[in-house]
Amino acid sequence: MRYNHFKLLLILVTLTLSNFIYSQAADIEVKADTLAVNSEKPQLSIHGAFRVHYKDEFYNETRRKEGGEFGFDLFGLVVNASYKRFKVFADMRFMPSSFGGTMPKEGWIGYDFKNGDDIQVGLVQDPFGNLDYNSYSWFLGIGYALGFEGKYSMGTKYHHKGNTWDWQVAFMKNAMETFTNDPDSRDNQWSASVVGENKEINQVSGQLVYKIKADDFSHKIGFSGKFGQLYNFVENKMGSRNAFALHYNMDYKNLGIKAEVYRYEFNPKGKNSEYVDM
Repeated sequence: MRYNHFKLLLILVTLTLSNFIYSQAADIEVKADTLAVNSEKPQLSIHGAFRVHYKDEFYNETRRKEGGEFGFDLFGLVVNASYKRFKVFADMRFMPSSFGGTMPKEGWIGYDFKNGDDIQVGLVQDPFGNLDYNSYSWFLGIGYALGFEGKYSMGTKYHHKGNTWDWQVAFMKNAMETFTNDPDSRDNQWSASVVGENKEINQVSGQLVYKIKADDFSHKIGFSGKFGQLYNFVENKMGSRNAFALHYNMDYKNLGIKAEVYRYEFNPKGKNSEYVDM
């Protein structure tokens, strides 16, 4: 995908059933907080999911006579371990080569502080916007394609988990790179990232969320921002990128509303600086 690097404003609103188990981005419901905190004995949990799906491309004249296809979609393997205040989490995805092949989604080593805060180092989630996604839909939105939803990068993150205020700050050294500039190898990332002749490097992200609970209502009002560099390794030039977001999340019994408005800017340097490849 290619996107012009001019400034753009997006407003995304979704009205959904918030308890619906979604499958956005071929995701599965696995969490990093299933083990007891500060256990004196080592704990280990291994779980995941195997998924197949049926699809019928009724709009495709050349394939209509097939009657659809029933095939393998995803196998996810999750390893979750803890000892005292230390914890380890790894989420690996195995998919057909046509869907991206084998790749890690998330993986880090962490530490829980006495006040409930934690720190993670490794392939961690970028604290930006409505987490994990800005909708409960199976279909991907433009926010995911631009790297603003379901985004995981290599770095470290500190998370404060208060009753009223929740904030996170992170430094991402780069996207999920594999020590190569080969285009085919760099494409195999779970999250949408800048690829081609540019790299996402040295990003600082932050998020502040105010939480309100009243009777059956739960509200989260937040602000997020990120600043980073775009390194053109072909021409050895350094560009920049930034994004800001205001986001809101409301839950009332089984009803949920998500809303987000954000502004972003890519400023690559080089002879092909009118585009960035995602």
